[in-house]
Amino acid sequence: MWTVTEAQWSAWISAYFFPAVRILALLAVAPVFSNRALPTRIRLVLGLAITVAVAPVLPPAPPIPLDSWLIYPVVAAEFGLGVAFGFILRFVFAAIDLAAALIGFQMGLSFAVFYSPTAGTQTPVFNEFFGVVATLLFLALDGHLMLVHAVVTSFAWIPVGGAVAWQEGMGVLLRYPVTLFALAFLLSLPITAAVLLTNIALAVLTRAAPQLNLFAIGFPITITVGFLALLMSLSPVGALLQQAFADGLDAVGQVIQGFSGR
Repeated sequence: MWTVTEAQWSAWISAYFFPAVRILALLAVAPVFSNRALPTRIRLVLGLAITVAVAPVLPPAPPIPLDSWLIYPVVAAEFGLGVAFGFILRFVFAAIDLAAALIGFQMGLSFAVFYSPTAGTQTPVFNEFFGVVATLLFLALDGHLMLVHAVVTSFAWIPVGGAVAWQEGMGVLLRYPVTLFALAFLLSLPITAAVLLTNIALAVLTRAAPQLNLFAIGFPITITVGFLALLMSLSPVGALLQQAFADGLDAVGQVIQGFSGR
């Protein structure tokens, strides 16, 4: 009869369960992976598959007895690390949403909303468009693969059950959101500037010819100019998004290094 000893259970938990907690926590909050369009079962199977694939090459973790209270701090630490690593790129996508909201407000499209099943709430059309473009570009640049590579690499910097420099890591993590508004401003600048100049021209035209109905001609002109500016700025915006994703992935590495205390 085949039996499993407590020591074997402890070794398996240290080798597979603890890494799975960190990986699944990252998949639960990271962009693309946390999308509601991706079923929870698929996310769970993906996290377990990654764990089984990388567990044999991870640094050996100290076995923890199953009846020991030390298992709870380790699980909490692994969960916190996974959430921190996956949360960094959320700031980039939050900046994209903010830029889309600014553009939609300037163009007069902020009232054009619909129910988004992926977000679970009413979402402006412009935000949905920018979100789809950013997601496709993120996937085209293999950002999801680089994010998985980063969390796997983090086990070499921060082994399971090892010491975690929470103060240094959170310091690095909280410094990164400062770039959120700068990125949103850069993304929305070309279109908002074109729409602003159009509104100024319409204001001067209305003062020169008060009989013109500003509401009848203003919205079509503003929306048309906004879409033309969007069409002409797609190429530089794509390059800016590519650089933003690269900086976000680099920030993930800095956060990993900060939590490792090195």
